[in-house]
Amino acid sequence: MGMTLSEFRKSLGLTLAQMAVELGLSEKSVGWLSEIENGLRDASLRLALRIESWSKGLVAAGSVNKELAGHREIYPEKTDHPVLAPPAAAGAENPGVNVSGTEAGA
Repeated sequence: MGMTLSEFRKSLGLTLAQMAVELGLSEKSVGWLSEIENGLRDASLRLALRIESWSKGLVAAGSVNKELAGHREIYPEKTDHPVLAPPAAAGAENPGVNVSGTEAGA
């Protein structure tokens, strides 16, 4: 199971200001990060994905962004993720279906 952002930050012994710098943010982002940690504000999609990557998947993007909450982690090393997996060929999931829109034998 994953960790909360606060748990992860504290496990590294970082202050909010240090975490901000680690995430490529200004030290002035402390108030904003505190609100994200406490569930008072959603992280942006970009920041949520950055947090997940920075924590090597221990803090799921969905734990800091409600829009992503129902989705699996999007950590790049998970090659079985549907977004990262190569798309299936059209009609491959049901070979008996005509996907071209033309009549068979035409």
